[in-house]
Amino acid sequence: MLVAGNGGSHMSSFTRTAGVIGATVLTTAALTTAPSAEAATGSRVIAVPCSTAALITAIGVANVTPSTLHLAPSCTYVLTGGLPTISGTMAFVGGPSTRLRATNIISNNFRILSVIGGHLRVRGIFIENASLINAGGAAVLNLNGTLVLDHVTLTGNTVTNGAGGGLQNAAGSTTLVTRSTIVGNTSVGATDNGGGILNEGTLTLFQSRVSANTTSAGGAGLATSAGGTSRVIQSTIDHNAATGNGGGVFNAGSTSIERTRIVRNSAASGGGVFGSVTARGSIVRRNVPDNCVPAGPGCG
Repeated sequence: MLVAGNGGSHMSSFTRTAGVIGATVLTTAALTTAPSAEAATGSRVIAVPCSTAALITAIGVANVTPSTLHLAPSCTYVLTGGLPTISGTMAFVGGPSTRLRATNIISNNFRILSVIGGHLRVRGIFIENASLINAGGAAVLNLNGTLVLDHVTLTGNTVTNGAGGGLQNAAGSTTLVTRSTIVGNTSVGATDNGGGILNEGTLTLFQSRVSANTTSAGGAGLATSAGGTSRVIQSTIDHNAATGNGGGVFNAGSTSIERTRIVRNSAASGGGVFGSVTARGSIVRRNVPDNCVPAGPGCG
């Protein structure tokens, strides 16, 4: 069960429940109620050449007719502005080495992907280098939609006076991050939680790594806001650094951690975990200046 803290920024307790690692067989389908966009796309498949203009056109088509967009392998789609809002049902399938990369030639203030009431599945793509001011989710924002990131890397993305340098999952939204990497993202600003991920809705992080993200506030790796629910399974959260509280994980909502390593993170307080969470079969060690605030079973 979740152990309640004393509320607000001072909510802090860490409880470990008994369990045998590996006793439960988990599948991606079992982790979230979000529908698979790729499974719902029907027969339309669009091969997108290595052209940003062609990608923009294909998204417009898929917003009307559910589609799977096969992006070109070994291609960098260079973006000088955000891609069209995802309001329909679609999948992006890339790899190997398919990239959506923001450039500041024209503007350094845009988000790469915005899911607004749509259904999106992304597989095998790097999403990188976005810079966003006065908003959240520089790489990806999910607002009232469903999102699956599968074998995706979010890297080098920054928000200033916003939150969620890599990903913002807003209230009323459902996101599954599976077998993915959230690395080297940043939120800058006194109240900007979530260097890697800010979750305000329902989030599942499965067999993924959240590493080397930074924030000037709390939750450099993963921040869960009041009203948000996060489930972290068989993942690694490491080497994240927060100026505020919660280097690895900051929780003001509901967070469970299962068979996960939270190591070598740093913060002002709660280097590994700050907030009220439930943990099973997890390792929280070698965080600075402490592992959990307050310390408890399973913390170092």
